[in-house]
Amino acid sequence: MRVLPDDSPSVCVRSQHSLAGMLGRTGMSILSITVLTLCSFVMPANATYSPDDIEGLWLTNEGTFKVVIAPCNEDAAPRSGNASDDSDQATEYCGTIVWARPFTEEEKAKYEEDGESFDTKNAIGSEVLRNFTHAGGNEWKSGKFYVEARDKTYSTTLELVSPDELDVNIRVALVFGKTVRWTRIDEDSLDPLLGREPD
Repeated sequence: MRVLPDDSPSVCVRSQHSLAGMLGRTGMSILSITVLTLCSFVMPANATYSPDDIEGLWLTNEGTFKVVIAPCNEDAAPRSGNASDDSDQATEYCGTIVWARPFTEEEKAKYEEDGESFDTKNAIGSEVLRNFTHAGGNEWKSGKFYVEARDKTYSTTLELVSPDELDVNIRVALVFGKTVRWTRIDEDSLDPLLGREPD
């Protein structure tokens, strides 16, 4: 469940009260509008999520794959410290491709230019997100992003920018990276899976 920090609204209120005695009615009206506008942008950024808020079915940025994010191992023990205190932080989350659409001709051409060939249905079952842990706030870190077509992994962080939008920040090299946005979708949209016969 997503919650906002207890002191987020009060910070805005205190900002108005501390200047109330210094400004006239007109000045306070302008200040109130400014503060409310700033708060409307600041509070979502300060949103805090539970570790399991990342779980669910996600559509990748280009609509090529659907990925289910869930705990990697339900029985995983905490890495360190007291089990009762660190159990949430110790939970690792992984993402598995459960659906794929065929590449477009343009996408196929891109891989062929790189001297590669790849059939998206071969990616079904691939664990594309590996071993992410909740770092607090809206971030999950310490994980890897696996690219099936190139058989490579990259350091990655995940960021929930809203309950239904996930930014996947992939570090390609030491100083280069790429961010793509995934969208949460209804789990009923899984059928039929590409390359599999419907039940």
